[in-house]
Amino acid sequence: ATDHMPDAPVYHGGPVEPQRGFVLHSLDWGGQGTVDVAGRWGMTGTIDVLRVIGTPQGPRRWLVSLGYAGWGAGQLDAEMQRHGWHTADGDDSLLFDTPVDQKWPLAFARQGIDSRLLANESGHA
Repeated sequence: ATDHMPDAPVYHGGPVEPQRGFVLHSLDWGGQGTVDVAGRWGMTGTIDVLRVIGTPQGPRRWLVSLGYAGWGAGQLDAEMQRHGWHTADGDDSLLFDTPVDQKWPLAFARQGIDSRLLANESGHA
């Protein structure tokens, strides 16, 4: 099925096991090991999803990533409490249709934030 594989970016999912990949995809396809993501998307880390991408049997929408991020027990909760993350509502258009360089600015803009005004560092008063 590799002759059907469309040209698409491969995202950096994180620094852990960069040789290991996964596909975030629409729920119109599911295979062995597909995990439900919030009832809105599927995530599959087995090669069977790559075999069907670009065919009528595969998911209509998808993103391919290599690597993942991992946290120790309580680490992510602590980072969220220190405002180390900014969360935004996800939707199909933002994930699958928006060009890579516009995803973050658009996610912020939808919340009324001009991403050009964000600083890379924070201070303490």
